[in-house]
Amino acid sequence: MSIIKINEDKEFLTLQRQHGRPGCMLGLDLKLDALEKRKKARVQNEAKLREKIVVETYEEFESGTNSATSSDEEMQDIDNFENETYAGPSKCKRTRKNLMTPHLTSALDKCKISDRNVIHIITACIEAASLSIDDFVLSRSSIKRSRENLRKEVEDKRKIVKIILQENYDEELEVPKRITLKPGEVPEFINREIPIELFTTNSLKFFSRFKISEEFLKIDPVEWKNNLEYNNARDIISSIKIVNDTAERNVKLMEDFNQKITKNEEQKQFLLQVVKDYRTNYPGHSREVLTKILE
Repeated sequence: MSIIKINEDKEFLTLQRQHGRPGCMLGLDLKLDALEKRKKARVQNEAKLREKIVVETYEEFESGTNSATSSDEEMQDIDNFENETYAGPSKCKRTRKNLMTPHLTSALDKCKISDRNVIHIITACIEAASLSIDDFVLSRSSIKRSRENLRKEVEDKRKIVKIILQENYDEELEVPKRITLKPGEVPEFINREIPIELFTTNSLKFFSRFKISEEFLKIDPVEWKNNLEYNNARDIISSIKIVNDTAERNVKLMEDFNQKITKNEEQKQFLLQVVKDYRTNYPGHSREVLTKILE
């Protein structure tokens, strides 16, 4: 202790020698310290903002009244407003309804209405219909993104129709299109839309195979959802089952059935031999077959 000249270090060592060691060396968490400082600064700024709002409100009430005293109702309004300002900001609920459709997008593009003006028009329509604006997505970025996605979707459909209905098509000059995928890329490819490059005039054979009308291909893709033939074609395609799906279900059913009978492999093989012999001896269940066997 006599060698140490710094009083703070002497006090620290003295505390260490006491019972319970009240002093200890700890590191400083810089990230936590910075987070606490930012939180403290944010709370102070919010308090100053609330105080400023309350002061401005009092000044407005004082300037609006000529008398020195105010009524009880006015003071009650001020107190209510002050209490509301101290309340924390409420979280905005995420809206789910999107008003943008291909037909609406096409109409807005035809009339050359900007994204900013679309917000004013849609807001006025929602208010005229006595609906709540909070239930719909109304922001310039979301409307712009929806219009871009719908434009791309409609344009891709137009390209597909143009490829399918093209004239002077020579099948011999057509280069076969193949897509090489790695095993890990298969799930992602299945969830994506079919590439436009895979469509040819041979795609019309799909319509004839399932007896689907081709008349809706002659109208603009924007009007497809209101077309009866398109809706019928969509219902037919949606009801088509994958070829391997039924076979895989049957295999799974037989495997589960075999597991219910026995789990021993030797007994399972013996059971299969018995079934095979029975089918050989009794190829059918008609009266002639059974009578012939008994004779």
